Amino acid sequence: MTRPFCVVRRRTFLCVTLLVLVLAIALAFVRAQDDAAAAAAAGAADAVQQQQQEQQEEYAAPVTTAEEVAPVSEEEKPQAMMEEAQPSAEAPENVANPNAEAEAAALRQQQQAAAEEAERQRLAAAEEERQRLEAEERQRREAEERQRREAEERQRREAEERQRREAEERQRREAEERQRREAEERQRREAEERQRREAEERQRREAEEAAASRAAEEKAQREIDSVDTIRDAAKELPEGCAKAVEKYLFRVHEERRQPASAVSEARATLNEARVSAPKKVVSLERKLASAQDALLRYDVQTLRAYGGNVPKTCISEGQAWYDRQPAVESASTYVQAYTHFYRLMAAHLYTMYRTAEGLVHYLMNAYTPAVASFTTTSSEYQSKAWALYEKLFPAKGSRPEMPTAELAKQVATMVSYAAVPLGLGVAAGVVAVVALPPVAAGVLVYEFLYKIWAELFVFYYIYGMKLPEGLVTAAKTTVENVKAGEWGTLGSRSADAFFDLVIDSDKIFYNGILAVFLMVHIVAIAAILVCVWCRCCVPGMRRRKAKASPLRGNNKNSKSKGVKEKTTAEKKKN
Repeated sequence: MTRPFCVVRRRTFLCVTLLVLVLAIALAFVRAQDDAAAAAAAGAADAVQQQQQEQQEEYAAPVTTAEEVAPVSEEEKPQAMMEEAQPSAEAPENVANPNAEAEAAALRQQQQAAAEEAERQRLAAAEEERQRLEAEERQRREAEERQRREAEERQRREAEERQRREAEERQRREAEERQRREAEERQRREAEERQRREAEERQRREAEEAAASRAAEEKAQREIDSVDTIRDAAKELPEGCAKAVEKYLFRVHEERRQPASAVSEARATLNEARVSAPKKVVSLERKLASAQDALLRYDVQTLRAYGGNVPKTCISEGQAWYDRQPAVESASTYVQAYTHFYRLMAAHLYTMYRTAEGLVHYLMNAYTPAVASFTTTSSEYQSKAWALYEKLFPAKGSRPEMPTAELAKQVATMVSYAAVPLGLGVAAGVVAVVALPPVAAGVLVYEFLYKIWAELFVFYYIYGMKLPEGLVTAAKTTVENVKAGEWGTLGSRSADAFFDLVIDSDKIFYNGILAVFLMVHIVAIAAILVCVWCRCCVPGMRRRKAKASPLRGNNKNSKSKGVKEKTTAEKKKN
């Protein structure tokens, strides 16, 4: 990690400040030395002038007092004091000796020479000092210049280092930014890839769920719901029991003709192709399987639409009738039990009556086209007969002239046309009288007992089975249990099947046992009526006197002969 930029700037500023402070101190020291050198030079010049003045005064007044002696420098004070002492000591001698002036002049010359020598030395020393100071100043300036160059070099290096660091920092930032952008791009691509994979996974799951739901729907279209589902989904239809039964029979017979005919045609085509065109058998088998599957789905939809709703609607109407009955006033337990039992029977009979009413409505609506066809045919033949009558016997004018044979032919045709409706009615009446009992018994057993009660009220609403496939499957399972010797399983299943007939006995009156009991009685009554009809109406089945059989006659004769022989033998003994 590099140091922050602000810390680097602060340290650089501190270094520059210290350098400027050192330069300022050095410059002040140099200026102080220059001022001292200038003051020394000025003092030396003043001393030289003062000495020259003293010499001039000495030339003007050889004898002077100590107070008049010119001031000298610190270095010349001892010599000056000695020189002053000598003249003061020799003063009496100069007074005494006339040659003292010459000696004094010589002495002054010597002193002047010494002073000049001292001045020269002083000037030389000052020059040396100046040169030394100049050398020091030059060295100082060189040092300052060197320090300045070093500082500049250091600053340059620091600037270069700073620029290098800034460049490295910039490169690092650029690299980090590039890495960040690459990471963001990579994350974006990963997110897009993840989203794409999630979308694909979601689409795959949705496709699988849709396929599973379609498969479940397809399976549900071909399979019967469970008993609990059937009873929970069952609801009362607003049109009532009779109308619901009528709609159910209409869907079972009229609307089912198209898929059933498709299966019949596909089976016939397949059977024909197996003989004439074996190459088409595979495609025709697929076509037959598709037609059978469509018919199966149609039957399952019919049961799902009416199998639970029709029984619930009819049972609800029977329950309403049962609830409307007054309470039993007798305190006897037997009377209450018998009354409850017979009311249950009456409620079941009322429910059967409501379903039979729906069957009658369906039959009336089903035979309406036949009645309409009969009416149309009768009106057409009546119109033809009336047209021939007007032609043969016009109301105005004379009859057309034609041969008698032709007239008889036309009249016979007219009568035959007029007799067609009557003949059709008589034929229908005869057929109805002759074939009504077996037809009624067949309709009653098939439509009423099988299609309505057995298929809806018992097997579908109680057991959740579809006839006849469910019954065949149950029979196969029973046979397998018998072959395997699983008597315990068979007994438990039989007990469950028997107890399942009693459904919601605490809520509704409907009892499968009573329903089956009444159905068996209706079948027995229908069979008895058919047998009675056959005995009465079918030739050869009426009760007649039996003719004496030769075998039976021989037996009687042999018996009578044996009896006679026994009687004659007894008589002979007697």
